[in-house]
Amino acid sequence: MSTQLAPIALDYCAHPAHEWPALLEDARRAGYKTVQSHVYWGVHETAPRMCDFSRASQRGLERFLNLVKEREMEIELRFGFPPGPKTFPNWVWGAEDHALIPLVFWQKTIGGFGFTKIPSIRNKILFDGYLNFLRECFALLELYVDDLQTVKEIFLDFGVYGSDATLVDPEQVPALLRQRYERIDNLNTCYGTGFHDFSILESKSGFRLLFDRRPWLAAFDYRWCRSQQLVSYWDPIAKLAKESRLSRYLRSSLHDQARDMGSASWVLGFDSIHIDSIGETEFPLAVEGRFHPSTLHAFKLWESLKSQAVANEIGWCLLPLWEEAGFVPEKLLVVASGKYLARATFQSIHRHLEQGGHVLFPFGLAQYNEGMNTYKWPSRCEPLIVGGRSEVLRLEHGNGSVWVPSQPIVEGAWDQISHLASFIVGRKERQLGTH
Repeated sequence: MSTQLAPIALDYCAHPAHEWPALLEDARRAGYKTVQSHVYWGVHETAPRMCDFSRASQRGLERFLNLVKEREMEIELRFGFPPGPKTFPNWVWGAEDHALIPLVFWQKTIGGFGFTKIPSIRNKILFDGYLNFLRECFALLELYVDDLQTVKEIFLDFGVYGSDATLVDPEQVPALLRQRYERIDNLNTCYGTGFHDFSILESKSGFRLLFDRRPWLAAFDYRWCRSQQLVSYWDPIAKLAKESRLSRYLRSSLHDQARDMGSASWVLGFDSIHIDSIGETEFPLAVEGRFHPSTLHAFKLWESLKSQAVANEIGWCLLPLWEEAGFVPEKLLVVASGKYLARATFQSIHRHLEQGGHVLFPFGLAQYNEGMNTYKWPSRCEPLIVGGRSEVLRLEHGNGSVWVPSQPIVEGAWDQISHLASFIVGRKERQLGTH
């Protein structure tokens, strides 16, 4: 039985046009059915509202589509704002508004928590210009959604803007938080504040006030506000796709992609509230280019655990994505979180437990969700001694079990986590062997 290969990456603008036929033929002979290529705004637009898709050789999107169609292949096209110099046309760099982007995302540098300025999507001239570019692209792509379905997928990647430390417009914060909390009393209850109304949060220091009170909750709310701002840019793009009969091909990076969990018997999942991610790279959440100490602490702990997981061939993920990755009950899920855990993550963990799965909380059980509501865990527990030196509590939950050290792990996190995980997996295997 043959296995269909994943799409082959082939950016047409990275190769001279005369090489395209041979590159496509090589891919087809190697068994590839689908090609994946970026469509860079900065490559095709040489001046405001002047797009070139056919004249210059490496801008020949139309010719490339024809070559794909002639070979009865399919193409996945990636639009948006990935990091790199091809993303923006030269004319947008003169705009006054700037986004603040982690340098590691833009220049692929390693180490440090520096930022760089790039054109901001909040600039109306920039966003209107990009909409015009997409309008011309979609008009062209509409010709290639015939019976052969040359265009398989159109992916809009918000890329670097997903980690923009300035994306949330301070003037919009009161309205966004009012939408989220409805009444100022609800926000005050969650944060332990005494604000009279939402307007006090309109300044750039607004979120910093909240971070000082409840760092995890403020990080959650900031990410929520930022996602709402991105949705406001997604809506007109989705409308363009609908007008061009392309809606069913269009999806976006607003829905994070799950990763492969690997073949190990347990997986490490980390609370992603303090983390921004683009591709395989993570960065601590920043607001207006500043970090809260708890953000840096959580991120550094995660980086340490992740590097150990990779070195020991243990799967890892950011917690909202673990369920999407085809996680199975046979695997033990190790949840690296503090006393706060997002409601959606808790619900997915609960489903895992109902299916007979097992979960380890090495740093103590999560206590609160983003509404500051208390989680309820089983009160009956079975204390067990691990390796003759430490105690772990086993709580029956649904058809599965929850495990937590009697004393939360403080030092030597990786060694203790892997020791506990091996104990739980081994115990489960021994129990299965007796049935």
